[in-house]
Amino acid sequence: MCLKKCNTPRLFRGGVVLLFVLTLPMLYISLYERSKNAEPRFHLKKVTSGVHGTSQRVKKQTAKDNFKDVLAASSRRACSASFLNADSTNQTSAQNNTAELSRAGFTAPQNESKMCLNSTEVQNMRQHILKFYNPETNLTLTQSSVRIGQRLKYEFGAESFNVTEDFLKLVPKESPLKDRHFKTCAVVGNSGIVLNSSCGQEIDSMDFVIRCNLPQIEGYEKDVGSKANFTTMNPSIVNHNFGQWNNKTKDDYDRLLRRLKQIGDQILYVPAFTTPVQEKNVRVITQVLLEHKLPISAAFPPARIQINRLVKSIWANAGFKIRTPSTGAHMYTLAAAICDQIYMYGFYPFSEDTRGRALSYHYYDTDKMISNSVHSMPEEFKALLQLHKRGALVLHTEQCN
Repeated sequence: MCLKKCNTPRLFRGGVVLLFVLTLPMLYISLYERSKNAEPRFHLKKVTSGVHGTSQRVKKQTAKDNFKDVLAASSRRACSASFLNADSTNQTSAQNNTAELSRAGFTAPQNESKMCLNSTEVQNMRQHILKFYNPETNLTLTQSSVRIGQRLKYEFGAESFNVTEDFLKLVPKESPLKDRHFKTCAVVGNSGIVLNSSCGQEIDSMDFVIRCNLPQIEGYEKDVGSKANFTTMNPSIVNHNFGQWNNKTKDDYDRLLRRLKQIGDQILYVPAFTTPVQEKNVRVITQVLLEHKLPISAAFPPARIQINRLVKSIWANAGFKIRTPSTGAHMYTLAAAICDQIYMYGFYPFSEDTRGRALSYHYYDTDKMISNSVHSMPEEFKALLQLHKRGALVLHTEQCN
């Protein structure tokens, strides 16, 4: 009895030590595997109330560093273009692309659906936007809604725009997007991120292609494609890109005319009633289109809806804090109302990509990336990235296959 009593504690202690020795390596392996497979964290501050004024400033370089892993892991190449009807071949391709990113030193999320389109998220954003915006009534003025001599108040400023006979000739009888809906849409921005991307063929394969601010396409077809169904033209680019009108050379005029001819018989979207500063440029655009009888379908967002305030309100009510919405924010809003699948190219507000490659402001020039006091591009980019992670759109920042 004494022997048993004396040996029991010793046996118990030995068992505890043996259990600890066997468990420790297993615990270490488990923690290692969890850390290796951990998904990168990305949090976006949500706006829970109405429209806010000025966005908080974001340092470009810091923001770019924060997005580095997420962007690399969220490449369009890691997502099936036909995710809404995905098959095993597409899933295998996505897994291969994820492995390729991992070899490059980036950690990809384990859940592939976070990188791809999600029909529920697409539908949720469409339903939200259609509460405020209707492309049949809000896209453009129509001839039945205006008359010659009518004064249309600008969104900013106390002045008004005088509707002339020439201007009325360009106003459509009805919205050029009335009763139109598309399965796949590309929204193509002009950031230097799209240069050398080889995305042109992919962009041209989309059912509907939206381009921003009358960009140069000639010579860049391999990266940005050549198809254009809808092109925006902020009146300010007449002076910025084609010389001051009073001092225009023949070369300036020819470049503007050639760029407009690229649109063909598609839609040219001109926000003519934002500010009176641009009235002269609106008259210039009108003159060129009529003088050369270009077959373009023009669209002028109605002054009464105050398009910038409307789009900002839509984004704020969706939980995103942006300043004055850029053309990209406007065009995603439109695309969400008419497209089942939205792919965005050329939207990236930083001076370097995730690999440290220097980027120009536009893919078609060598201007350095600049900060914009009107728009808050890093904040908009965060919003697009969040929508990308939800599956409401695909934000493409890498090369195409």
